Amino acid sequence: NLFLSCTKCNQRNKKNYFPLFNPDKRAANQNDDITTEKPAFIHPANDIPEKHIEFNEEIPRPKNNDPRGDITIKKLGLDRDLLNEDRRTKLNEIAMIYNLAKGHPDTDQKAAAAALLKHSQDELSEYASMLRCFFRKNPIDF
Repeated sequence: NLFLSCTKCNQRNKKNYFPLFNPDKRAANQNDDITTEKPAFIHPANDIPEKHIEFNEEIPRPKNNDPRGDITIKKLGLDRDLLNEDRRTKLNEIAMIYNLAKGHPDTDQKAAAAALLKHSQDELSEYASMLRCFFRKNPIDF
């Protein structure tokens, strides 16, 4: 466990579970070559999560039935109700500003929406993948 995550995702859901597509290739000690392992979880530093997971509003789902997206969502509990509710709250805030800007394109609201779009693409932003998905479906083209 080398990445920061919330207690619920890590300790209550993932625990020590580290699935491989071929368990026979698991490194047994520090001298084994880990590059032969094929992890089932999405690696947040090496993978682009949006290639494996997409969002229907605030609900995560595997993109094109991607097995890595499916395992990551299920085993980390990324679709649990309270997390979906938190994402829904954030999405509603963003959508409200987006709709204001779209309805009044010649105001400062457009600049605010553009700033939110830029912020949503920041890897350190809360719920960044969900927000990037929202703006792909709702581009600021007004």
